[in-house]
Amino acid sequence: MYHAVQDDDARVVENVEKAAKYLAHFVPPNVTLSLVLPAMEDGVTHGHLKILGGILWGSEKSALVEELEGVTNFLQRHDVCWQQSELFQRYLQNCMLAILTVCEESVQPVSQQFFNITFPGAALGDTVVRNTAEELLMRLGHMEGPEPPHLVYSRHAGSMFQDLQLSLDTWIFNSPQRSIFQTLVEKLVSYDTAGPYLGIISSLMVYLTGTDKDPRVKLSVYTSLSLLLDTKGSPLESSDELDTFCVTVVRDVILPGLVWQAGRTAETVRTSAVACLWAALQEPVPPSMVRATDMCLPLVLGLVEDSARKTRLLACRVLRVLVQLMRSDDRLNTDLVHQVFPAVKTVVALYTPLPPDYDVQCSSALVDALYTTMLVHLDDPDPVFQGVMLDALKDLSHIHPRLLWEKLNNSLGNFRNTKDCSELLDHIKSMRDTSAT
Repeated sequence: MYHAVQDDDARVVENVEKAAKYLAHFVPPNVTLSLVLPAMEDGVTHGHLKILGGILWGSEKSALVEELEGVTNFLQRHDVCWQQSELFQRYLQNCMLAILTVCEESVQPVSQQFFNITFPGAALGDTVVRNTAEELLMRLGHMEGPEPPHLVYSRHAGSMFQDLQLSLDTWIFNSPQRSIFQTLVEKLVSYDTAGPYLGIISSLMVYLTGTDKDPRVKLSVYTSLSLLLDTKGSPLESSDELDTFCVTVVRDVILPGLVWQAGRTAETVRTSAVACLWAALQEPVPPSMVRATDMCLPLVLGLVEDSARKTRLLACRVLRVLVQLMRSDDRLNTDLVHQVFPAVKTVVALYTPLPPDYDVQCSSALVDALYTTMLVHLDDPDPVFQGVMLDALKDLSHIHPRLLWEKLNNSLGNFRNTKDCSELLDHIKSMRDTSAT
């Protein structure tokens, strides 16, 4: 039957699947499964799953409930449910649908195994397989209790994370574990249920971003981390672990990614890491993060000279927030001011003159963000900062003078430092007059 059900003739396949259902109708599942499961020990094929699915669909509920633990314990083996074949996942999902349909609420005692078997399909399959996995898990959630069905993820994610933790040494970008981890974090974030798992998530991320790890795995970790940090102001804010989580990921996940290394992939890693740092520094900033600014400053200052424009821009934004945090903690002193000054001068040097291939119109969003960040510092309470920013803005006004004029003129009433604003407007006007002549 295992071989016949894989025949090229669809009629043969249909009749063999019917035969499996009829067999289960007349032979109790404790007998059929005692033959099927041992046959799958040396390797599970599509044919095995098709026959198993037919047996599950044809079994009587009370008899099948007695065998659920044995079946699900076998199917949750990693060599079975972590298979990356979409066709394999579809046949596996057919087995789980049969269990859920036949056993109904009696599936609750094996709900963890059910989750472990079904969830990988949401990470490893095509759109159809992913949607089917979501539907199966929502049905499981409905059967588990009156709470919203999406809480099925928060109830069962812990076991999945522990399973993933056991195989960390073998992860590469194409590993099923990498896809499962990233998708599980995305699901927890989308349903606002990541809070209880911040500790184990951070420990996994720390390991996966080690110096000897696949850079593509690091990039996927930074993608997941960015999602988590972007939501820290809502459900995560109430988590007891948020403070520790933020400091851990900044110190052990983000900062190592900011260290310069040669190559385009390393450049992308730096961009992703500084983007995560920018997200981590958005409000609300946990109290312990204020003290973490000392760790960030030297590396961020180096990124102002990075070869990637996006990295440079994000580094400038991060610097602004770091200065504000140090000021709020009364730790902004002369030494720190002198450290930040060269970064401003570097930005000016990068844009003066513009590279021959620099398209101002295509890069207008980046230029807009650069001007916005610098105008904030033009209104800084420290007169020294004001002077540095005024000189820098004058030097950079040639990039897009009309944009800078409009941004400054439209928000002139919001500035306390009107003297420097007027001086900058006069400078732009004189530039335009000169170019007109």
